[in-house]
Amino acid sequence: MDQKCLVTVVTALHKNRPDDRLEFFNAQDKELDKYIAYAKGNLHVDFSVKWVEKHDVGVLHVEADPPHCPIWVLKANSEVVAKFDRVKCPFDR
Repeated sequence: MDQKCLVTVVTALHKNRPDDRLEFFNAQDKELDKYIAYAKGNLHVDFSVKWVEKHDVGVLHVEADPPHCPIWVLKANSEVVAKFDRVKCPFDR
């Protein structure tokens, strides 16, 4: 999936699920299943970090943006490729 397509997909998903952190991978197998179990809180699952690094396409998550409220961003290859809405916080008026 190219970056433009990833941004399009993430934009639609974030619109429908504005509070969800999302991760995207370019493969599906038992290592992904292990990683999902770990990400859901099963910290005893042994997953391959190398597999995750190899197949990670992007992540939509909240990132600090001082001195403002945190912001939702899409990162691919550790670079911000899209910014979305800010998280509501006490600084909001």
